[in-house]
Amino acid sequence: LEFLWVFPRQSGKDEAIAQLEAYLLALLQRRGGNIIHVYPTTPQIALGLVRLEERLENPLTGGRWRAAAKPTRRRLGQASCTFFSAHPASRAEGATAQPLLIINESQDASGLIIDRRFNPMRAANNATCLYVGTVRTNADFLWQVKTRLEKLQAEDGRRRVFIISAEAVGRENPAYAIFVNNQVKLLGRQHPLVKSEYFNEPFEAAAGLFPERR
Repeated sequence: LEFLWVFPRQSGKDEAIAQLEAYLLALLQRRGGNIIHVYPTTPQIALGLVRLEERLENPLTGGRWRAAAKPTRRRLGQASCTFFSAHPASRAEGATAQPLLIINESQDASGLIIDRRFNPMRAANNATCLYVGTVRTNADFLWQVKTRLEKLQAEDGRRRVFIISAEAVGRENPAYAIFVNNQVKLLGRQHPLVKSEYFNEPFEAAAGLFPERR
């Protein structure tokens, strides 16, 4: 199956992913498996690595994980989490996902690159795919995935799209609620960045004077 997590900006998206990765590595350390985590660019991978390493330093797995390169990955026993960049100039071939492929920052991803380069990595094990990101426009890859998965939800009743609201985050983290409220006061509730990045409301990709390529 395929799933989509939508988070407001800076509300815990990468923390949730790191927790999931650490859990799966602990679960699969004897049986083996390979999580594939895709970021749009190489610099973003460094942040994902640090986050995962911090989460692996827990009483169950602390001091037992190992770092490896070419490709960049973190190993725990027989299980690993491998990181790739989806940048058009990057090379990522030959890896196999089991049990999970993660497409992070999906709003910045190219659907063509994801479908050509990374989705085939799921084939050998029919691995699950998790798309994660923050809302931007109604024409980017994240919104295309959302539209497609919501159609599948309507057909079989199985939930695939999970959207976290700024209000829900604020109830767990009062500091976040204060920050978002201040952004609304500063920029206005209808500001495109406020609407999209904090309230999950995309702005029209064709509504501006210039198309996105300009």
